[in-house]
Amino acid sequence: PQDNTIDTWIWSFGDGTLGNGVDAAYTYSDHGNFLVTLTATSDSGCIASGTTNIKVFPNPEPAFDLVEAIGCTPHEVLFVNQSTVATGVLSAFAWDFGNGTTSTSTNPIYTYQDSGYYDITLLVTSEEGCQTEIFVADAVRANITPQANFSIKDDRLSLLDAEAIFTDESLHGLIWDWNLGDGTLTSVLNPTHVYAEPGTYNIVLTVTNGDCEDVAYGQVRVEPIV
Repeated sequence: PQDNTIDTWIWSFGDGTLGNGVDAAYTYSDHGNFLVTLTATSDSGCIASGTTNIKVFPNPEPAFDLVEAIGCTPHEVLFVNQSTVATGVLSAFAWDFGNGTTSTSTNPIYTYQDSGYYDITLLVTSEEGCQTEIFVADAVRANITPQANFSIKDDRLSLLDAEAIFTDESLHGLIWDWNLGDGTLTSVLNPTHVYAEPGTYNIVLTVTNGDCEDVAYGQVRVEPIV
């Protein structure tokens, strides 16, 4: 008599899905324990089957929040890790702060020195070696902080000629607010002011760029007429 040959192969992947063929490839959409059964049928109708167990581990679910996502340089950001995994534990974290700097801390703190928008990437690994990555474009915005500075042509004046000339020397400013110390306020870039009374006047220049500002201080002394 001739040997029987296998005519069909039926696979049961343990999640209600079936397949056929000598070899089978299958992607599980969920984690868990699955009993895989292969049933072979010969051309004479003989049936045999075998089983094996497959364990599919869950992928991590990366997530994070930012404390102070928008700020002024130097801009410190706290990255709050909110990643989870259905079973098991998370074993590793790989952060990319969008400017070539990386970290493996769970909840890192990073200070951006340069202004700009920064993409954030977090790669999370479970103890079984499963990995998932999350990418958030423009997650951090670091606004440039102006540097307030000014000079005074002559900070010691006589009441006979008490005209003070102020020259702005700030960097990255868009708005200039001067307090000239005698109640006079102005937003002129380079103001000139005549003081009416002798005395010492404290000068304050506030320079603003968006939500960021810096302050510079100076003093003018007006001497009385002797």
